[in-house]
Amino acid sequence: MRTFFQTKGKASFAVPGRQEAERVVERLTSEGIPFKYIYSGASDLDILAPGAGKGEAMHYLAAHLGISLERTVAAGDSGNDVELFEMAGKAIAVGNAREELLAVLPREKDLLRDGFTCRRRSGRIGGIRDTSRWGDLKACDVTSWSI
Repeated sequence: MRTFFQTKGKASFAVPGRQEAERVVERLTSEGIPFKYIYSGASDLDILAPGAGKGEAMHYLAAHLGISLERTVAAGDSGNDVELFEMAGKAIAVGNAREELLAVLPREKDLLRDGFTCRRRSGRIGGIRDTSRWGDLKACDVTSWSI
């Protein structure tokens, strides 16, 4: 197991396979350490502090900006974005999105199935075709976003 990213609220590891990841999770649980985890891809294990994560960050930011969650848009590419997609009003799986995310993308939140036209290349998305149902959502005026 190799550590590759650390912050106060998250530690990410390259773990060779789901079985090994489950062993790590079992060990932390047996030690009584409070945490939550996300396993994605073939080897990505994120250990997060309780109350941390992309979904919580979306909730905090929307509240801080005075925006309802129904009027937020999230973009992501892997299983560690599932919680974010569940929290957001609409979701965009970018061009290089892994099947693990596409398989659980909530259909009712998928902008690609809801009037969103995009060019997928180099992690950039652009071109919202019909913004009328979004009212005054200014982000829709942007022609491309870096993801």
